[in-house]
Amino acid sequence: MNATESSAIVRRQSVWVRRIGLAALIALFWAVLHYGVDGTVLARGLDRPVVVLAGDGGILAGVVVLVVLAIGGLLGMLLTRGVGEAPGLFAVSLALALWAWHGGTMDEWLKLSNPVPGPPTGAAYRPLLAEYVYWAVVLAAVLGVTQWWMRASGGGKRAGGRERSASAVGMSGQLGGGIFALLVTAAVAAALLFVLAGPRVGHTHRGQVYFAVAASFIIGVVVARRVVTVRGYIWYLPAPLIVGIAGVLLAMAKPALGAGYENINIIPAWGLVRPLPIEMVSVGLLAVLLTCRTAKRLSSEEDRG
Repeated sequence: MNATESSAIVRRQSVWVRRIGLAALIALFWAVLHYGVDGTVLARGLDRPVVVLAGDGGILAGVVVLVVLAIGGLLGMLLTRGVGEAPGLFAVSLALALWAWHGGTMDEWLKLSNPVPGPPTGAAYRPLLAEYVYWAVVLAAVLGVTQWWMRASGGGKRAGGRERSASAVGMSGQLGGGIFALLVTAAVAAALLFVLAGPRVGHTHRGQVYFAVAASFIIGVVVARRVVTVRGYIWYLPAPLIVGIAGVLLAMAKPALGAGYENINIIPAWGLVRPLPIEMVSVGLLAVLLTCRTAKRLSSEEDRG
Protein backbone atom coordinates (compact mmCIF):
# COMPACT_ATOMS: atom_id res chain seq x y z
CA MET A 1 0.00 0.00 0.00
CA ASN A 2 1.52 3.33 -1.02
CA ALA A 3 1.25 6.65 0.81
CA THR A 4 -1.54 7.92 -1.46
CA GLU A 5 -3.75 4.90 -0.80
CA SER A 6 -3.07 5.10 2.92
CA SER A 7 -4.00 8.78 2.97
CA ALA A 8 -7.26 8.06 1.08
CA ILE A 9 -8.21 5.36 3.59
CA VAL A 10 -7.55 7.72 6.49
CA ARG A 11 -9.73 10.39 4.87
CA ARG A 12 -12.58 7.93 4.32
CA GLN A 13 -12.35 6.75 7.91
CA SER A 14 -12.40 10.35 9.11
CA VAL A 15 -15.53 11.05 7.08
CA TRP A 16 -17.29 8.02 8.54
CA VAL A 17 -16.28 8.99 12.07
CA ARG A 18 -17.81 12.42 11.48
CA ARG A 19 -20.98 10.91 10.06
CA ILE A 20 -21.37 8.61 13.06
CA GLY A 21 -20.82 11.57 15.35
CA LEU A 22 -23.45 13.54 13.44
CA ALA A 23 -25.94 10.66 13.75
CA ALA A 24 -25.32 10.49 17.50
CA LEU A 25 -25.78 14.25 17.80
CA ILE A 26 -29.08 14.14 15.88
CA ALA A 27 -30.33 11.37 18.16
CA LEU A 28 -29.32 13.40 21.20
CA PHE A 29 -31.11 16.54 20.09
CA TRP A 30 -34.19 14.58 19.09
CA ALA A 31 -34.24 13.20 22.64
CA VAL A 32 -33.84 16.71 24.07
CA LEU A 33 -36.79 17.93 21.98
CA HIS A 34 -38.99 14.86 22.48
CA TYR A 35 -38.41 14.25 26.16
CA GLY A 36 -37.11 17.60 27.40
CA VAL A 37 -39.00 20.31 25.51
CA ASP A 38 -42.22 18.27 25.23
CA GLY A 39 -42.16 17.54 28.95
CA THR A 40 -41.56 21.11 30.09
CA VAL A 41 -42.21 24.25 28.06
CA LEU A 42 -44.22 22.59 25.29
CA ALA A 43 -46.22 19.94 27.12
CA ARG A 44 -48.30 18.18 24.48
CA GLY A 45 -50.93 15.51 24.82
CA LEU A 46 -51.19 12.40 22.71
CA ASP A 47 -51.19 13.11 18.97
CA ARG A 48 -51.03 16.87 19.43
CA PRO A 49 -49.14 18.46 16.53
CA VAL A 50 -45.72 20.04 17.04
CA VAL A 51 -46.49 23.74 16.79
CA VAL A 52 -44.03 25.78 18.82
CA LEU A 53 -44.73 29.51 18.82
CA ALA A 54 -48.41 29.28 17.84
CA GLY A 55 -49.04 26.34 20.15
CA ASP A 56 -49.47 26.13 23.90
CA GLY A 57 -45.82 26.93 24.61
CA GLY A 58 -45.82 30.45 23.21
CA ILE A 59 -42.79 32.73 23.51
CA LEU A 60 -41.04 30.63 26.16
CA ALA A 61 -41.17 27.48 24.05
CA GLY A 62 -40.03 29.43 21.02
CA VAL A 63 -36.97 30.78 22.82
CA VAL A 64 -36.02 27.39 24.31
CA VAL A 65 -36.33 25.58 20.98
CA LEU A 66 -34.38 28.33 19.22
CA VAL A 67 -31.50 28.03 21.71
CA VAL A 68 -31.49 24.22 21.52
CA LEU A 69 -31.42 24.26 17.72
CA ALA A 70 -28.73 26.96 17.53
CA ILE A 71 -26.52 24.84 19.77
CA GLY A 72 -27.38 21.76 17.72
CA GLY A 73 -26.49 23.50 14.48
CA LEU A 74 -23.16 24.68 15.89
CA LEU A 75 -22.23 21.22 17.20
CA GLY A 76 -23.30 19.63 13.93
CA MET A 77 -21.02 21.95 12.00
CA LEU A 78 -18.09 21.31 14.35
CA LEU A 79 -18.49 17.53 14.12
CA THR A 80 -18.78 17.35 10.35
CA ARG A 81 -17.03 20.37 8.90
CA GLY A 82 -16.14 19.66 5.30
CA VAL A 83 -18.83 16.96 4.95
CA GLY A 84 -21.89 17.92 2.92
CA GLU A 85 -23.75 21.19 2.51
CA ALA A 86 -24.47 23.17 5.70
CA PRO A 87 -24.03 20.18 8.05
CA GLY A 88 -25.26 22.14 11.06
CA LEU A 89 -28.53 23.00 9.36
CA PHE A 90 -28.81 19.44 8.07
CA ALA A 91 -28.53 18.08 11.63
CA VAL A 92 -31.15 20.50 12.91
CA SER A 93 -33.58 19.74 10.07
CA LEU A 94 -33.33 15.98 10.56
CA ALA A 95 -33.84 16.29 14.31
CA LEU A 96 -36.93 18.43 13.70
CA ALA A 97 -38.35 15.98 11.14
CA LEU A 98 -37.95 13.13 13.64
CA TRP A 99 -39.51 15.21 16.41
CA ALA A 100 -42.53 16.14 14.29
CA TRP A 101 -43.08 12.50 13.31
CA HIS A 102 -44.25 11.69 16.84
CA GLY A 103 -46.87 14.43 16.89
CA GLY A 104 -50.20 14.96 15.20
CA THR A 105 -50.82 16.09 11.65
CA MET A 106 -52.54 19.16 10.24
CA ASP A 107 -55.84 17.37 10.81
CA GLU A 108 -55.22 17.40 14.57
CA TRP A 109 -54.35 21.09 14.44
CA LEU A 110 -57.66 21.83 12.73
CA LYS A 111 -59.54 19.72 15.29
CA LEU A 112 -57.96 21.71 18.11
CA SER A 113 -58.72 25.00 16.35
CA ASN A 114 -62.28 23.98 15.35
CA PRO A 115 -63.72 21.93 18.24
CA VAL A 116 -67.25 22.39 16.86
CA PRO A 117 -68.17 21.25 13.32
CA GLY A 118 -69.21 24.04 11.03
CA PRO A 119 -68.31 26.05 7.95
CA PRO A 120 -64.51 26.29 7.62
CA THR A 121 -62.88 29.69 8.10
CA GLY A 122 -59.40 31.06 7.73
CA ALA A 123 -59.02 31.62 11.49
CA ALA A 124 -57.50 28.17 12.08
CA TYR A 125 -54.71 28.87 9.59
CA ARG A 126 -53.87 32.42 10.67
CA PRO A 127 -51.58 31.46 13.61
CA LEU A 128 -49.49 29.33 11.27
CA LEU A 129 -48.21 32.47 9.57
CA ALA A 130 -46.48 33.41 12.82
CA GLU A 131 -45.17 29.85 13.05
CA TYR A 132 -43.54 30.16 9.62
CA VAL A 133 -41.99 33.49 10.59
CA TYR A 134 -40.63 31.76 13.69
CA TRP A 135 -39.01 28.98 11.64
CA ALA A 136 -37.51 31.60 9.34
CA VAL A 137 -35.89 33.18 12.40
CA VAL A 138 -34.64 29.76 13.53
CA LEU A 139 -33.17 29.10 10.08
CA ALA A 140 -31.40 32.47 10.10
CA ALA A 141 -30.13 31.91 13.64
CA VAL A 142 -28.67 28.47 12.89
CA LEU A 143 -26.94 29.72 9.75
CA GLY A 144 -25.78 32.88 11.51
CA VAL A 145 -24.30 31.05 14.50
CA THR A 146 -22.43 28.53 12.37
CA GLN A 147 -21.05 31.20 10.03
CA TRP A 148 -20.02 33.39 12.96
CA TRP A 149 -18.17 30.52 14.62
CA MET A 150 -16.36 29.66 11.41
CA ARG A 151 -15.17 33.24 11.02
CA ALA A 152 -14.21 33.54 14.68
CA SER A 153 -12.25 30.28 14.63
CA GLY A 154 -10.59 30.92 11.27
CA GLY A 155 -12.52 28.03 9.71
CA GLY A 156 -12.24 29.59 6.28
CA LYS A 157 -8.56 28.67 6.25
CA ARG A 158 -9.22 25.01 7.00
CA ALA A 159 -11.47 22.28 5.60
CA GLY A 160 -14.55 23.69 7.26
CA GLY A 161 -14.05 26.95 5.40
CA ARG A 162 -15.25 25.31 2.20
CA GLU A 163 -18.84 25.76 3.31
CA ARG A 164 -18.36 29.49 3.89
CA SER A 165 -16.51 29.85 0.61
CA ALA A 166 -19.31 28.03 -1.24
CA SER A 167 -21.89 30.30 0.33
CA ALA A 168 -19.87 33.39 -0.55
CA VAL A 169 -19.52 32.28 -4.15
CA GLY A 170 -23.25 31.52 -4.28
CA MET A 171 -24.11 35.01 -3.07
CA SER A 172 -21.53 36.99 -5.00
CA GLY A 173 -22.80 38.60 -8.17
CA GLN A 174 -25.73 36.20 -8.63
CA LEU A 175 -28.64 38.08 -7.12
CA GLY A 176 -30.90 37.97 -10.15
CA GLY A 177 -30.13 34.36 -11.00
CA GLY A 178 -30.40 33.31 -7.37
CA ILE A 179 -33.84 34.85 -6.96
CA PHE A 180 -34.99 33.23 -10.18
CA ALA A 181 -33.66 29.84 -9.04
CA LEU A 182 -35.53 30.25 -5.76
CA LEU A 183 -38.78 31.15 -7.51
CA VAL A 184 -38.48 28.22 -9.93
CA THR A 185 -37.83 25.82 -7.05
CA ALA A 186 -40.80 27.14 -5.08
CA ALA A 187 -43.14 27.13 -8.08
CA VAL A 188 -42.29 23.57 -9.13
CA ALA A 189 -42.52 22.29 -5.54
CA ALA A 190 -45.86 24.00 -4.98
CA ALA A 191 -47.34 22.58 -8.17
CA LEU A 192 -46.22 19.06 -7.23
CA LEU A 193 -47.52 19.37 -3.68
CA PHE A 194 -51.02 20.03 -4.97
CA VAL A 195 -50.94 16.52 -6.45
CA LEU A 196 -48.65 14.54 -4.16
CA ALA A 197 -50.20 15.66 -0.86
CA GLY A 198 -53.26 13.49 -1.51
CA PRO A 199 -56.94 13.97 -2.36
CA ARG A 200 -58.27 17.33 -1.31
CA VAL A 201 -61.11 15.84 0.74
CA GLY A 202 -59.04 13.00 2.20
CA HIS A 203 -57.45 12.81 5.62
CA THR A 204 -53.81 13.75 6.11
CA HIS A 205 -51.30 10.90 6.33
CA ARG A 206 -47.92 11.84 7.76
CA GLY A 207 -45.90 9.45 5.62
CA GLN A 208 -47.51 10.82 2.48
CA VAL A 209 -46.86 14.38 3.64
CA TYR A 210 -43.17 13.68 4.23
CA PHE A 211 -42.86 11.96 0.86
CA ALA A 212 -44.75 14.75 -0.92
CA VAL A 213 -42.60 17.51 0.57
CA ALA A 214 -39.34 15.66 -0.06
CA ALA A 215 -40.16 14.68 -3.64
CA SER A 216 -41.51 18.14 -4.50
CA PHE A 217 -38.42 20.01 -3.38
CA ILE A 218 -35.98 17.47 -4.81
CA ILE A 219 -37.60 17.87 -8.21
CA GLY A 220 -37.91 21.62 -7.71
CA VAL A 221 -34.18 22.02 -7.07
CA VAL A 222 -33.28 19.72 -9.99
CA VAL A 223 -35.46 21.72 -12.39
CA ALA A 224 -34.12 25.04 -11.12
CA ARG A 225 -30.51 23.89 -11.54
CA ARG A 226 -31.35 22.84 -15.11
CA VAL A 227 -32.64 26.26 -16.12
CA VAL A 228 -30.39 28.48 -13.98
CA THR A 229 -26.61 28.38 -13.59
CA VAL A 230 -26.74 29.32 -9.89
CA ARG A 231 -25.29 26.52 -7.76
CA GLY A 232 -24.98 28.03 -4.27
CA TYR A 233 -27.32 26.11 -1.94
CA ILE A 234 -28.09 29.28 0.01
CA TRP A 235 -30.42 30.46 -2.77
CA TYR A 236 -32.64 27.39 -2.49
CA LEU A 237 -33.06 27.30 1.29
CA PRO A 238 -36.00 29.76 1.59
CA ALA A 239 -38.13 27.75 -0.86
CA PRO A 240 -39.95 25.66 1.81
CA LEU A 241 -40.81 28.83 3.72
CA ILE A 242 -42.18 30.50 0.60
CA VAL A 243 -44.31 27.49 -0.36
CA GLY A 244 -45.57 27.06 3.20
CA ILE A 245 -46.57 30.70 3.60
CA ALA A 246 -48.27 30.65 0.20
CA GLY A 247 -50.24 27.59 1.28
CA VAL A 248 -51.41 29.24 4.50
CA LEU A 249 -52.44 32.41 2.67
CA LEU A 250 -54.37 30.36 0.12
CA ALA A 251 -56.15 28.40 2.86
CA MET A 252 -57.02 31.62 4.69
CA ALA A 253 -58.47 33.13 1.52
CA LYS A 254 -60.32 29.97 0.42
CA PRO A 255 -60.81 27.64 3.41
CA ALA A 256 -63.85 25.79 2.03
CA LEU A 257 -63.52 22.30 0.53
CA GLY A 258 -66.30 22.79 -2.00
CA ALA A 259 -69.88 21.73 -2.56
CA GLY A 260 -70.99 18.89 -0.34
CA TYR A 261 -68.37 19.63 2.32
CA GLU A 262 -69.64 22.96 3.61
CA ASN A 263 -69.62 21.92 7.28
CA ILE A 264 -66.32 20.05 7.38
CA ASN A 265 -63.64 22.16 9.02
CA ILE A 266 -61.12 19.50 10.10
CA ILE A 267 -59.64 18.65 6.69
CA PRO A 268 -56.96 20.95 5.20
CA ALA A 269 -58.35 23.11 2.45
CA TRP A 270 -55.43 22.63 0.03
CA GLY A 271 -52.48 20.33 -0.51
CA LEU A 272 -50.07 23.18 0.13
CA VAL A 273 -51.27 23.47 3.72
CA ARG A 274 -51.33 19.76 4.58
CA PRO A 275 -47.78 19.85 5.96
CA LEU A 276 -47.43 21.54 9.34
CA PRO A 277 -44.87 24.36 9.30
CA ILE A 278 -42.28 22.20 11.08
CA GLU A 279 -42.84 19.41 8.53
CA MET A 280 -42.62 21.71 5.52
CA VAL A 281 -39.47 23.42 6.78
CA SER A 282 -37.56 20.43 8.13
CA VAL A 283 -38.29 17.93 5.34
CA GLY A 284 -38.07 20.64 2.68
CA LEU A 285 -34.65 21.78 3.89
CA LEU A 286 -33.40 18.19 4.03
CA ALA A 287 -34.51 17.67 0.43
CA VAL A 288 -32.86 20.90 -0.72
CA LEU A 289 -29.56 20.23 1.06
CA LEU A 290 -29.30 16.60 -0.05
CA THR A 291 -30.15 17.46 -3.65
CA CYS A 292 -27.58 20.26 -3.78
CA ARG A 293 -24.97 18.00 -2.20
CA THR A 294 -25.65 15.16 -4.65
CA ALA A 295 -25.59 17.51 -7.65
CA LYS A 296 -22.31 19.00 -6.45
CA ARG A 297 -20.72 15.57 -6.02
CA LEU A 298 -21.88 14.38 -9.45
CA SER A 299 -20.54 17.55 -11.03
CA SER A 300 -17.17 17.05 -9.33
CA GLU A 301 -17.00 13.44 -10.55
CA GLU A 302 -17.78 14.55 -14.09
CA ASP A 303 -15.01 17.16 -13.93
CA ARG A 304 -12.52 14.57 -12.69
CA GLY A 305 -13.61 12.14 -15.38
